[in-house]
Parts: sequence; C-alpha cells; structure tokens
Amino acid sequence: MIKIKTRFVYLAFLFLFASCEENLLTDTFKCDSKVSFKSTKKYTDVLKNYSVNIPEGWKTEMYFDEYRSEIFSADTTKELNNSYILEFTRQLGEFNLDTVFVNHVNQSLLQSKIIPVKEGFGKFKGHPAYFNYAVGQQKGFNYYYLQVFVKTRSDEYYTLSSKIYGVENLDARFCESIHYMNSIEFVE
Repeated sequence: MIKIKTRFVYLAFLFLFASCEENLLTDTFKCDSKVSFKSTKKYTDVLKNYSVNIPEGWKTEMYFDEYRSEIFSADTTKELNNSYILEFTRQLGEFNLDTVFVNHVNQSLLQSKIIPVKEGFGKFKGHPAYFNYAVGQQKGFNYYYLQVFVKTRSDEYYTLSSKIYGVENLDARFCESIHYMNSIEFVE
C-alpha cells in the first residue's frame, strides 16, 4: 500500500512539472495586465550571480556571506500598508523539490502562524520551481506572503519573496511584486 502511495505522489509531481507553464507566477496569479512601472535600477548581488530591476527610489540593501547573497528592497516613502517588501536570495546547498521539502516549508509557515493558501510546482525561467502563497498577521496588519523556490543547479537555489501588508490595492501590489520577481536574471 505504501509503495502505491509513493508511486502516486511521484507521478503527481512529474505531471505537475511537465504540465506547468514557463511563467509560473504570472500564469498562476493572472497578472497579465499592463502596469505602469517607475524608473528602475538594475541591482546585481555582491557575488555577481544574479541581477534584478527595482524602482530607483526604493531603499535597497544587500548582504552576503560564503553561502548566500541577498537583496532586500522596499518603498519606504509609503506607509507599510501601501507598499511591499521584496527579497531575493541565492543560497548554496542541496535540496529536492519534493513532498519532504513542501512539508518543511508548510511547517515553518504554520509555526510562524502563517497560513498556507496556495502552492504549486512548475518552471520559473526554465528551472524547476515551487511557490507557496500564505497569509498572516504582523504588527497589527494582515499580510500576504509569496515565496518562490527556484533550483538552478544541483547545489544552488534561489528564494524570491514578497510581503504585502494590508488590503488596499492588494491585487495591484501583488502583481507588481511578481513583475519585479520576474525581472531576475540568473548568471549562468
């Protein structure tokens, strides 16, 4: 019985990977409308492994160590409930996009009192990917949390995330954050 369940899970993952589109986020969240974006600046991580386009006026910080490099960015000219926070992280280490990984992500969210809403597998810029969309509360605000895990090499992966606080213009801010996530360029 266990072997049958294991085979079923394995076949389900294969089907999900084979059937998903190249633009996992835009297709899943229906962010196909044209949005007017401000002037952007291309930021390259300290280790020169990836770059992203971020609005020029946003506060952007970078971090790196021997295992990861990160770019954090947010529009600090707006109130928190009218903006969102973006984070792009490249990490070294092996992991598999499988049920064990998904369970670990969901357990981490639940321990932080964040409730998973939607998840899925597919391709992001030609690489295997998994996304998780969840909701929670922090600092008296509801917030919406999107994480995308992209495996680019056997020992390298990226985590792209967006935290959106409040409900005002939620769809527009959500789609804008996906636009900036889609702007990432991996150095191959």
